[in-house]
Amino acid sequence: MGRQPERNQLAAVAAAADRDDDFVVFLPSLRRTRVLAGSDAQDPLAAGLEVSWDEWRAYWQKTDVKNFDYKLVGDSLRLAGADTGMLKSPYELTEDRCGYKWIEMELRPTWILEQTDKSGKYQYSKRVNYVDKELYYTQYSQMYDVRGNLWRVWEDFRNWDPRTGIAQWNSVVVPNVINKRASFVYMETSPETAKTGTLPARFDIDQLRDYR
Repeated sequence: MGRQPERNQLAAVAAAADRDDDFVVFLPSLRRTRVLAGSDAQDPLAAGLEVSWDEWRAYWQKTDVKNFDYKLVGDSLRLAGADTGMLKSPYELTEDRCGYKWIEMELRPTWILEQTDKSGKYQYSKRVNYVDKELYYTQYSQMYDVRGNLWRVWEDFRNWDPRTGIAQWNSVVVPNVINKRASFVYMETSPETAKTGTLPARFDIDQLRDYR
């Protein structure tokens, strides 16, 4: 056997911020896998959807201090959509699904993180992320175009179980302020599945390709 690398050498490789990374995604509609680079996650999740891979999980674009300035500009109590999805829907849409009939709101403590593009190659000139202090996720984002105009807004709703502290996806609303339209993303989650963890089959490409 060859000489095993030292622990600090492994850590250096894992934390190399100047190296590109990637992740593999299976696309059922194409029945094939696709490799997406963490250094460029600006493609939309689906055609016509106002959500790119980088907004998803707020954000998947690889952090790089050479290309972005990051600044913690403060904190605030923000009036946010309630994370009541475990019990009931936090909102009801109009019949045309283009607006709200009603929505539940609550005050949430957040940190405000500002991300500014220095490269001129990123889709947004600036992003302002509101990170929940209790649930540790980006519940709200403002994305600005290259001219400095507010372009898109990300509003996140979660299924939060107060008995266990587990939070899962519920839905996301992404208004396009410039084009005056919005995208709605819905997720089906299961607290029972969360207890047992994700099945290995979810990561088996052959099984995913034949999934019905």
